[in-house]
Amino acid sequence: MALTVQLLGFAALLAGLLFVGRRVYGSIDAVGPSLPMSRAHALMGREFFLDKAIARGFGSIRVDDSVWRVAGEDMPTGTRVRVVAIEDGSAIRVEKA
Repeated sequence: MALTVQLLGFAALLAGLLFVGRRVYGSIDAVGPSLPMSRAHALMGREFFLDKAIARGFGSIRVDDSVWRVAGEDMPTGTRVRVVAIEDGSAIRVEKA
Protein backbone atom coordinates (compact mmCIF):
# COMPACT_ATOMS: atom_id res chain seq x y z
CA MET A 1 0.00 0.00 0.00
CA ALA A 2 1.17 3.49 -0.73
CA LEU A 3 2.06 5.79 2.17
CA THR A 4 -0.74 8.24 1.24
CA VAL A 5 -3.36 5.48 1.35
CA GLN A 6 -2.03 4.29 4.73
CA LEU A 7 -2.19 7.81 6.21
CA LEU A 8 -5.74 8.38 4.89
CA GLY A 9 -6.84 4.99 6.26
CA PHE A 10 -5.27 5.79 9.65
CA ALA A 11 -6.97 9.20 9.75
CA ALA A 12 -10.37 7.67 8.89
CA LEU A 13 -9.94 4.92 11.51
CA LEU A 14 -8.88 7.49 14.13
CA ALA A 15 -11.90 9.70 13.41
CA GLY A 16 -14.26 6.71 13.62
CA LEU A 17 -12.78 5.50 16.91
CA LEU A 18 -12.95 9.00 18.40
CA PHE A 19 -16.63 9.22 17.47
CA VAL A 20 -17.37 5.81 19.03
CA GLY A 21 -15.28 6.62 22.11
CA ARG A 22 -17.14 9.87 22.75
CA ARG A 23 -20.47 8.02 22.47
CA VAL A 24 -19.39 5.25 24.84
CA TYR A 25 -17.38 7.21 27.44
CA GLY A 26 -18.96 10.65 27.19
CA SER A 27 -17.30 13.97 26.66
CA ILE A 28 -13.85 14.59 28.07
CA ASP A 29 -15.07 17.96 29.38
CA ALA A 30 -18.02 16.47 31.29
CA VAL A 31 -17.69 17.01 35.02
CA GLY A 32 -19.04 14.36 37.37
CA PRO A 33 -20.44 14.94 40.82
CA SER A 34 -18.01 16.58 43.20
CA LEU A 35 -16.41 14.25 45.71
CA PRO A 36 -16.16 15.04 49.40
CA MET A 37 -12.76 16.28 50.53
CA SER A 38 -12.48 13.41 53.03
CA ARG A 39 -14.56 10.75 54.74
CA ALA A 40 -15.27 13.27 57.48
CA HIS A 41 -16.67 15.79 54.98
CA ALA A 42 -19.04 13.10 53.68
CA LEU A 43 -20.68 13.09 57.15
CA MET A 44 -21.77 16.75 56.94
CA GLY A 45 -25.48 17.15 57.70
CA ARG A 46 -26.01 13.53 58.73
CA GLU A 47 -27.47 12.59 62.08
CA PHE A 48 -26.14 9.99 64.53
CA PHE A 49 -26.58 8.91 68.14
CA LEU A 50 -23.80 9.55 70.63
CA ASP A 51 -21.91 6.34 71.34
CA LYS A 52 -20.08 7.99 74.23
CA ALA A 53 -21.36 11.05 76.10
CA ILE A 54 -19.81 14.40 75.29
CA ALA A 55 -18.06 15.43 78.49
CA ARG A 56 -15.73 18.45 78.72
CA GLY A 57 -16.37 19.09 75.02
CA PHE A 58 -15.51 15.68 73.53
CA GLY A 59 -17.32 12.39 72.93
CA SER A 60 -17.79 9.85 70.13
CA ILE A 61 -20.28 8.59 67.56
CA ARG A 62 -20.43 5.28 65.73
CA VAL A 63 -20.55 5.45 61.93
CA ASP A 64 -21.03 2.03 60.37
CA ASP A 65 -18.04 0.03 61.64
CA SER A 66 -15.92 2.91 62.95
CA VAL A 67 -15.95 5.28 65.91
CA TRP A 68 -15.39 9.01 65.37
CA ARG A 69 -14.36 11.55 68.01
CA VAL A 70 -16.70 14.54 68.11
CA ALA A 71 -16.73 17.95 69.76
CA GLY A 72 -19.67 19.94 71.03
CA GLU A 73 -21.61 20.94 74.11
CA ASP A 74 -21.92 18.33 76.87
CA MET A 75 -24.67 15.75 76.16
CA PRO A 76 -25.49 12.27 77.51
CA THR A 77 -24.95 8.97 75.66
CA GLY A 78 -27.70 8.21 73.13
CA THR A 79 -28.47 11.83 72.27
CA ARG A 80 -29.27 12.37 68.58
CA VAL A 81 -26.72 14.78 67.07
CA ARG A 82 -26.15 16.35 63.64
CA VAL A 83 -22.69 16.90 62.10
CA VAL A 84 -22.42 20.65 61.46
CA ALA A 85 -18.72 21.25 60.72
CA ILE A 86 -15.38 19.63 60.05
CA GLU A 87 -12.51 21.42 61.74
CA ASP A 88 -8.79 20.84 61.12
CA GLY A 89 -9.44 18.12 58.55
CA SER A 90 -11.05 15.48 60.74
CA ALA A 91 -12.35 17.07 63.96
CA ILE A 92 -16.13 16.69 63.81
CA ARG A 93 -18.32 19.39 65.40
CA VAL A 94 -21.86 18.29 66.32
CA GLU A 95 -24.98 19.89 67.73
CA LYS A 96 -28.16 18.42 69.18
CA ALA A 97 -30.55 17.40 66.40
